[in-house]
Amino acid sequence: MPLARMKLRAEGKSFVVKNGVNPLTDRVLPVVTALNAPECAGLEVALRGLGATVQDVDRQSLRNLAAVWQPKMLSGEMGPPEAALALGKLAVVLGPDAYNHFVDIYNNGTGVQ
Repeated sequence: MPLARMKLRAEGKSFVVKNGVNPLTDRVLPVVTALNAPECAGLEVALRGLGATVQDVDRQSLRNLAAVWQPKMLSGEMGPPEAALALGKLAVVLGPDAYNHFVDIYNNGTGVQ
């Protein structure tokens, strides 16, 4: 590993730094933010901002499924194999905070839905 790269890593910096900032961090931040938003709101716009050719996606059908799946999972009507297939989609619809709250309710019976 070249000396410059070793020195930067020792300082906790990435190799690609301009004025103390990794320019890739700024460029991908809108994508990361969208991926962590409920329904990945803003993902298409963020990807277009990086130069990708992406059309908007209507997530209404996914939203409708999530509204049906949540009560079925909590009541046990949707068993573990079915629930396992649905959890990724549910995580996208709810976003991290609401999904983690749902998982807490599901696993521990805590919280209020």
